[in-house]
Amino acid sequence: MRHTNLRRAGAVGFAASALLLGLGACSDDDTGGTVIGTTAPSGGDDASGAPETGAPETTGGGAAAAAVITIAEFAYNDLTVAAGSEVEVTNADGAPHTVTSTDDAFPEVEVGGGESGTFAAPAEPGTYEYFCNIHGAATMSGTLVVE
Repeated sequence: MRHTNLRRAGAVGFAASALLLGLGACSDDDTGGTVIGTTAPSGGDDASGAPETGAPETTGGGAAAAAVITIAEFAYNDLTVAAGSEVEVTNADGAPHTVTSTDDAFPEVEVGGGESGTFAAPAEPGTYEYFCNIHGAATMSGTLVVE
């Protein structure tokens, strides 16, 4: 009888821990997560040594800068790009995600854990909302500003 109660208590504790871990992974809490900003163009590091501000990257003018949406800890970074530019989507999570336009302004990109994909930014300037079609707009959404 004693072993049955211990097994039952252990099973309940394990199930509760797994449930809490699963709920925490899909949390919409912005206070504990880290949103990774856009990356610099390949071929060099920021020589200023200044810390990343997390502000959206703006491309334009001279040489084209890399336009990257990074998915980390079930969150996107917002991004500002030139009209028609190529946007890379990098998934730093282990779970698959999508970048799906709410108004079909650009093609959906699905990236597996640790993978990358690309799409062309809309040719029309404007603000475009996107979300993860796998985890839902309430949990994962972002903004692409096209100039």
